[in-house]
Amino acid sequence: MTAQSEIEFGLPHRLQLDLYLIRRHEFGSASFLDSAVEMRYALADWGRLWGNPAVYLELTKQQEAPNKIEGKLLLGDSLGPGWRWGSNFSLEQEASGRRIERHGSHGEVQLRRLRPRPEEQELGDASD
Repeated sequence: MTAQSEIEFGLPHRLQLDLYLIRRHEFGSASFLDSAVEMRYALADWGRLWGNPAVYLELTKQQEAPNKIEGKLLLGDSLGPGWRWGSNFSLEQEASGRRIERHGSHGEVQLRRLRPRPEEQELGDASD
């Protein structure tokens, strides 16, 4: 079982910093406390560059496993009202131990049900 606590900081100049504490409980075994630091930097203000690119770097310190470093290129935008797309290209490597390297990509398209704007909501009286 894993429990994670996260604190996010929106910083100036299109930066975001996230801090994580991760407690892992393994059945019939001790628990371990891991930590991670994640930084994201948007290359431009939203809508200025195609795909709204951002770079991502995460450092993970693990008690009972090799430490890891992960980098990503994050892309995403709107396809129209309620539709969003996103794609991530990643590279992860163990910073200690066997130094196993992983490459990956992920993409998705989502339809989100958006709440109506306040001016679009109908207010009425049930009594006639």
